[in-house]
Amino acid sequence: MAQNKLRIDTGAVTVEVNDNGDEICFVPDVSFVKRFEALYAEIDRRAEEFKKRETELNANDGKDANGVPENMRDRIALVEEVCLYCEEKIDGLFGENSCKKALNGAMHPNYYAELLAGLAPFIQDIRNKKISKYKK
Repeated sequence: MAQNKLRIDTGAVTVEVNDNGDEICFVPDVSFVKRFEALYAEIDRRAEEFKKRETELNANDGKDANGVPENMRDRIALVEEVCLYCEEKIDGLFGENSCKKALNGAMHPNYYAELLAGLAPFIQDIRNKKISKYKK
């Protein structure tokens, strides 16, 4: 007896993110898009907090005997905190180790912004295609 089957095109997107062939996969459905937009908003809110802390650190321009800022460790710790925060949030949306795949383990706040900006067109394109089916 033949088994009944149903296949639904979810619009799953696979993006190769490095020269090793590693990929990030996601389904840009309504829930995903909502979480993606919420991620942007949350990162914007946190960025203000991080900028305030950075300004406070930069206000101390004292240097040690070698000319290194006295609060260099604090500055590095803040950048690391920003990066780990971004990794956690982005990996939470796109899947575990998405950032490590895309960035090859590199950590800089600008890289995470570039990653999100680079993935946004894939999300928008597939959403437009899905919605256009129902506009006809």
